[in-house]
Amino acid sequence: MKSETLVLDQEQSFIPSNHTGWNYALVLAALSIKRTCRTYLEVGVHTGASMTRISTDVAIGVDPGFALNIDVTQGKKAVHLYRTTSDDFFPISKSAIQSEGRLI
Repeated sequence: MKSETLVLDQEQSFIPSNHTGWNYALVLAALSIKRTCRTYLEVGVHTGASMTRISTDVAIGVDPGFALNIDVTQGKKAVHLYRTTSDDFFPISKSAIQSEGRLI
């Protein structure tokens, strides 16, 4: 069995070099438009490259080490960023997430 070679794309995601499908960030962006997304939750925002593409009223981002290099607020009414781990975020955030609307 031939092993796949991994390459690092510009969003710092490892993908197989022979991958021919859509990039996950583009799929999420397309879904957010198709579903008329009101609220979007992203765990592991890092640079913000995928979050900035999402069409939504409210974006919630969770990351213990943000390294934003792009304006994640573009086209959004509100953006809430939490500098914490997902393990710490979820136990205290249920009511906050539910009050923002349905998530995709």
